[in-house]
Amino acid sequence: FVYTSKTATQFGGSVTHNTITANKPLSLKSNLDSFDLPSLTVLEMLNHDSTNRYRYTGCIIGKIVVELARKQWGTIEAQIISRGVRTTQTTTRPSLEGETPFKAGDATVITGGSWDGVTYTGSTDIDATLRSLTWEFDNVPEGDDSYLFNEGLLRGRAERTRRKQSVTAQIELDSSTWLDYLTAGSNIALRVSLTGTGSYAAQLVFPRLRVTEIGLGGGLLTLTQDASMDTFEQEAYSSVHLDVTNQVAGYLS
Repeated sequence: FVYTSKTATQFGGSVTHNTITANKPLSLKSNLDSFDLPSLTVLEMLNHDSTNRYRYTGCIIGKIVVELARKQWGTIEAQIISRGVRTTQTTTRPSLEGETPFKAGDATVITGGSWDGVTYTGSTDIDATLRSLTWEFDNVPEGDDSYLFNEGLLRGRAERTRRKQSVTAQIELDSSTWLDYLTAGSNIALRVSLTGTGSYAAQLVFPRLRVTEIGLGGGLLTLTQDASMDTFEQEAYSSVHLDVTNQVAGYLS
C-alpha cells in the first residue's frame, strides 16, 4: 500500500490500513510467506511555509531496532529505504498530537510461561534485575535495484530475502537461570508490556526464544550477564506478536 496524503486525523490515498479505534488492540503481523514488502510515504517538511516540502513515495522499512534501558526513554530506530522518487508536496503540515514517550519504567518484562495467541500465562518477572532489552528486526531487502518492464523507477518492487531477528538482554547476575537456559538449549517465551501515562499501550510477545550466548560484564559491586537470543517461529503464533492499543478516541480512525 502507499499513502499519498495525510491530514491531522487520517492518511489518504490508496489506503489499506487497519482502523485504529480508541482503547482497542490492533494486532500487527506481517505475512511471513510474502517476499514483497509493503510501502509507505514519507513527507519532509523543513519549514512552515509552502517551500521545501517533499514527498517520498514507495519507501520501505529495512530494519527496526526497539530498545528499553534503565533511566532511559524507550526508542525505536527505523531504517527507511526510498525508491529514488521525490515530488513536491503542497499539503500543509498536520497538527501534532501531544504524546508522552514511553520509558523503561513503563515496561513490565516477564519470561517463562506460554502464549496461546491471546493470553500470556505463567511468568517470572525480571524487572528488578533487567538492565536493558533490545529487539532487532531486519527485512534484509534485496540490494539490487529492481527495474520492471515498461517502468523506469529506480526500485519498481521491494523484495526481501530471509528475515533476521534477535533479542538481547542485560541482566544482573543473581542466579544461574540464564546460564541454565543456554546449557539446556531450551526454548523460552518472553513478554514486554508497556502501559504509561501517554496515549498508547503496547504488548510485545516472543513465543519462542533460545539463548545462544552469555557474556559476563558489569562494574563495581554488580556483575551482569549479557544474553543473546535467537527468535524462532512458533507454528501457530509466528515468531513475534505485537499489540498496540490506542487511547486517543478517533486518532487516525
